[in-house]
Amino acid sequence: GAQPAQHAVTLRWQSSPGTSLYNVYRGLKSGGPYTKIASTPLAFYVDRPVPAGAQLYYVVTAVNSAGESKQGVEMKVIVPTSATDER
Repeated sequence: GAQPAQHAVTLRWQSSPGTSLYNVYRGLKSGGPYTKIASTPLAFYVDRPVPAGAQLYYVVTAVNSAGESKQGVEMKVIVPTSATDER
């Protein structure tokens, strides 16, 4: 039998100086609500697996000694439905 396609979303953002961590949030509709899915010291994150055909919305915040920044620009991702439609 055919394996269901496994998809991953790679997010990249502008790193800001003095930032120790980035919190990554994911939502199912524009404007949230968002769920925190990761805390990473890197300016990119791979979210996997994600459901085929889903529309996902991501925001990233920066964490430094002063605390957590306000949420950055929302990133909309439409996950392809088939394994052949890679982006």
